[in-house]
Amino acid sequence: MGKIGNDVKKGDSKKTLIETLNGEFVNDAIYRIQDKDTGIYIDIELTLASVSKDED
Repeated sequence: MGKIGNDVKKGDSKKTLIETLNGEFVNDAIYRIQDKDTGIYIDIELTLASVSKDED
Protein backbone atom coordinates (compact mmCIF):
# COMPACT_ATOMS: atom_id res chain seq x y z
CA MET A 1 0.00 0.00 0.00
CA GLY A 2 1.10 3.59 -0.40
CA LYS A 3 2.04 3.04 -4.05
CA ILE A 4 0.30 3.86 -7.34
CA GLY A 5 1.30 1.38 -10.01
CA ASN A 6 5.06 1.14 -10.15
CA ASP A 7 5.55 4.86 -10.60
CA VAL A 8 4.48 6.90 -7.58
CA LYS A 9 5.04 5.98 -3.95
CA LYS A 10 4.53 7.48 -0.52
CA GLY A 11 6.99 10.28 0.09
CA ASP A 12 7.41 11.31 -3.57
CA SER A 13 7.30 15.01 -4.32
CA LYS A 14 4.44 16.93 -5.91
CA LYS A 15 6.72 17.48 -8.92
CA THR A 16 7.21 13.71 -9.34
CA LEU A 17 3.44 13.18 -9.23
CA ILE A 18 2.85 15.77 -11.97
CA GLU A 19 5.64 14.42 -14.19
CA THR A 20 4.67 10.75 -13.75
CA LEU A 21 0.87 10.65 -13.84
CA ASN A 22 -1.50 12.12 -16.40
CA GLY A 23 -4.00 14.03 -14.29
CA GLU A 24 -4.93 17.42 -12.93
CA PHE A 25 -5.22 19.22 -9.61
CA VAL A 26 -8.75 19.65 -8.26
CA ASN A 27 -7.34 21.97 -5.58
CA ASP A 28 -3.94 22.45 -3.88
CA ALA A 29 -4.11 19.11 -2.07
CA ILE A 30 -5.99 16.78 -4.44
CA TYR A 31 -4.61 15.41 -7.71
CA ARG A 32 -7.08 13.47 -9.89
CA ILE A 33 -6.30 10.78 -12.44
CA GLN A 34 -9.11 9.51 -14.64
CA ASP A 35 -9.64 6.62 -17.04
CA LYS A 36 -11.00 8.23 -20.21
CA ASP A 37 -12.82 5.04 -21.32
CA THR A 38 -14.75 4.32 -18.12
CA GLY A 39 -14.83 7.78 -16.56
CA ILE A 40 -13.68 6.28 -13.25
CA TYR A 41 -11.28 8.50 -11.37
CA ILE A 42 -8.95 8.29 -8.38
CA ASP A 43 -8.27 11.29 -6.18
CA ILE A 44 -4.82 11.41 -4.60
CA GLU A 45 -4.78 13.54 -1.48
CA LEU A 46 -1.42 15.14 -0.76
CA THR A 47 -0.18 15.84 2.73
CA LEU A 48 1.13 19.37 2.59
CA ALA A 49 2.34 19.45 6.19
CA SER A 50 2.53 17.05 9.09
CA VAL A 51 2.69 17.97 12.76
CA SER A 52 3.50 14.45 13.97
CA LYS A 53 5.16 11.29 12.74
CA ASP A 54 1.88 9.40 13.01
CA GLU A 55 0.83 7.39 9.97
CA ASP A 56 -2.89 8.27 10.49
